[in-house]
Amino acid sequence: MSDQPLISMLVMTYRQAPWVAQAIRGALSQTYQPLEIIISDDCSPDETWAVIQGAVAGYQGPHSLVVRRNETNLGIAGHLDSLV
Repeated sequence: MSDQPLISMLVMTYRQAPWVAQAIRGALSQTYQPLEIIISDDCSPDETWAVIQGAVAGYQGPHSLVVRRNETNLGIAGHLDSLV
């Protein structure tokens, strides 16, 4: 068991299909432990959600991973509020 506190990293997305896989790779490559990574999409109308699912498929690394998608677009403030 680690003496370090659990840290949560949040990756919020909306219409980020071209860049989100790179952001997720960066998050998953963090060395701090224990780390919880929350990836949350705000109901993007583009391919962002599919890219997220592909980027995390089969992940078996050391970090706790939470992947979620809002049913409707909440905007940045609403999206953040939904995660608290």
